[in-house]
Amino acid sequence: MIPLFDAPLPKLGDLPVATNDLLAIVALQTPHSLIITDPQGLVLWVNASFTRLTGYELADMLGKTPGAVLTCAESDPGASREMGEAARAGRKFSTRILNQRKNGSRYWVQIEGLPIRDPSGQMIAIMAVETNVTERIEHEAALARSESMLREAQRIARIGSWEYDLRSRTLLWSAETFRIHDQPFALTVDVNAAINAYIEPHRPIIEAAFTQCTAMGVPYDVELELKRADGRIIWVRNIGHAETDAGRVVRVSGTIQDIDERKRAEIEVTRLAERISLAARAAGIGIWEHDFTTGELIWDDAMLSLHGVTRDMFTGRPDFWQECLLPEDRHLHLNLESDLAGERSEFDFEYRVMLGSGDFRYIRNCGRILRNREGRPLRAYGINHDITRERVSMIALLQSEDSLRSANASLQATIEEANRLARIAEAANQAKSAFLANISHEIRTPLNGVIGMTNILADTPLMPDQRDYLRTIKLSGETLLTLINDTLDYSKIEAGRVELEHQPFDLLMCIEEAIDLVAARAQEKSLEINRQIGPGVPRIVTGDATRLRQILVNLLGNAVKFTEHGTISVAADAQQITPQGCTVNFHVRDTGLGIPKDKQAGLFERFHQVDTSITRTHGGTGLGLAISRGLAELMGGTLGVESEPGHGSVFTLTIPVLTADHSATPFLPAPAATPDRPGDTMPLTVLMAEDNSVNQRVAQLTLQRLGYTIEVVSDGVEALGALQRRAFDVILMDVHMPNMDGLTATRRIRARPEWRERPWIIALTAGAFAEDRQHAFEAGMNDFLSKPLRVEKLKESLARAHRALTSPPHP
Repeated sequence: MIPLFDAPLPKLGDLPVATNDLLAIVALQTPHSLIITDPQGLVLWVNASFTRLTGYELADMLGKTPGAVLTCAESDPGASREMGEAARAGRKFSTRILNQRKNGSRYWVQIEGLPIRDPSGQMIAIMAVETNVTERIEHEAALARSESMLREAQRIARIGSWEYDLRSRTLLWSAETFRIHDQPFALTVDVNAAINAYIEPHRPIIEAAFTQCTAMGVPYDVELELKRADGRIIWVRNIGHAETDAGRVVRVSGTIQDIDERKRAEIEVTRLAERISLAARAAGIGIWEHDFTTGELIWDDAMLSLHGVTRDMFTGRPDFWQECLLPEDRHLHLNLESDLAGERSEFDFEYRVMLGSGDFRYIRNCGRILRNREGRPLRAYGINHDITRERVSMIALLQSEDSLRSANASLQATIEEANRLARIAEAANQAKSAFLANISHEIRTPLNGVIGMTNILADTPLMPDQRDYLRTIKLSGETLLTLINDTLDYSKIEAGRVELEHQPFDLLMCIEEAIDLVAARAQEKSLEINRQIGPGVPRIVTGDATRLRQILVNLLGNAVKFTEHGTISVAADAQQITPQGCTVNFHVRDTGLGIPKDKQAGLFERFHQVDTSITRTHGGTGLGLAISRGLAELMGGTLGVESEPGHGSVFTLTIPVLTADHSATPFLPAPAATPDRPGDTMPLTVLMAEDNSVNQRVAQLTLQRLGYTIEVVSDGVEALGALQRRAFDVILMDVHMPNMDGLTATRRIRARPEWRERPWIIALTAGAFAEDRQHAFEAGMNDFLSKPLRVEKLKESLARAHRALTSPPHP
């Protein structure tokens, strides 16, 4: 019988010869490396594939354990230990390990171990089959390195990836996408939550683009504003494209990139460029721009003219400007490069250029540098102005050293004085703003107690004379509040900080509401108020109903104040009517004192009163008409007066309005659930955080009348502690408190996942500026109430809270 191979397989225990030979045939034919050891792990035999893989002959391996020969310093000792334990226990084993060839090179093998038993079940040998998996391991390592490089590239470029599978309706994000959203990593993401992360004006854009892509495969590339989990709003670029199977979209994938720096820089450049362009056209100033990303230099026609070159001569390279300079001034580009390398954001210097005629021109260059977060310049832009005449005149004046010294000293003194006056003016302006904010808070806080307590006391049994005294106190408080509001309104108009709303509203209802607000005072004086609405006046318009009502109430209030008998009328007529809108004229006519002609010109000036004796009789700040005219002008309208002493006055308000779609729903405040005790039908658990004991008492009594029992704490720290003890539906959160203010406490609450939607947080503040409201909502508050606390406003706010907390979530 011819042997099957040079080193025949030894006889294994009591195995039948046929079984032994069959095992030998299998060992010979298999392409895998094969090792057979005795039960103690000592090598009995290896096949030729093993020798080809490792370089070791059977003679090298006999009587040795495989690990003693094949393992290296980098081999996993745990894998070796696992194989040894399994072999000794007579178990199968499977593992992967790094081994070493005879020539010292490394290779990876997958080892499958199997005990060989005789007919009696006694283990007589162990056979290990080794498969070379080096190429697979290296491929997996390369793939892992590639994925790691991709993740790092995404992080550096601030580009995340995403994928949506329509069949499983699963949305997956890359790690960078989670970082852009400032969200912790998760296996899947809710599609609606991803869309709702965009700010409300941009949400329909991404929703429509994503829907078209998933339904019809339409790709999209949009730039939108995204609200991160930390509340910060950033600009992102979202790109999506579809993958189809048999003509149907099965998957949509894309990228999201943080472009906030670039986008804001572009917006800033556009805004400033528009201003500069307007000024430049009026003054003959040249405008330039340099993009450091592309290296492009841009000049307008005025720049070319200033430098004596034509458009076809202009190269657009940054060094073109240097070539235009006089040789003596070419060192100035080094100063500019120094500014770019440093941290300066603005520069201002002069240089000279030689014209084709041989003359030279003095040019002043003023510019600004926009940088990224790391301080690297992104873009520079500026203006050039011909100052040749000024410089020539100056040189002529400064021929002597004395005149030069005197001019320099005078110029320096002028600059220092101007700077000093500018600092004084800036400090005064800041002091005024700070004073208005502080005095508003300080006056409104005790005023909240006065007005709140008078409202509570009015609902208790009182003697007639006591009720009359109480009415006087309440009227005084309301008058003081009106004076404060007038002062703050004028300050905001003067500072340009009034923002108008653009919402559909009922124009006729706005007029009726204005009449209702002064009807009580008119009735006290037996005055009749009439209204007349002309044909063509639209019912539903778009604009700021609150500010229009404020003007009408001011005009009607003055009419009532200065009219002792007769009638007051409000008339409205429309002009310049188009399908899009019209101009509405409001005429407020009275039969009062009238205003002399020589007094009418200053009537709309601040703090102006026609007669100081009338001020003592009727009161007021003298700001009402100034505020009304300021608001009218902000609306694009006018406010004027016609009057004669003894024959009354007619104030005419003219404003343009847009006609709203009749299907549009006018904005109306949420009504309270019931006129008396809304707590009976809208039960809510209420926590109040307020440090002022009077305001605490006012709120407790007011809410008790409304059917609510509340828990009161004194600052934000105590509010957090109360929330940990029990759940609340609503928190009335004062903004200004010791230890921890209301804004900080709200941010801490919203940072907890279980408190992001509930409780509903209502800001209570004596602050009356727009930024007070903005800061409250940015911190995570849901509603905003100004002090003094009005019962009706509180009812409406609680109704909004109950509706929001009990309504089903949006899909």
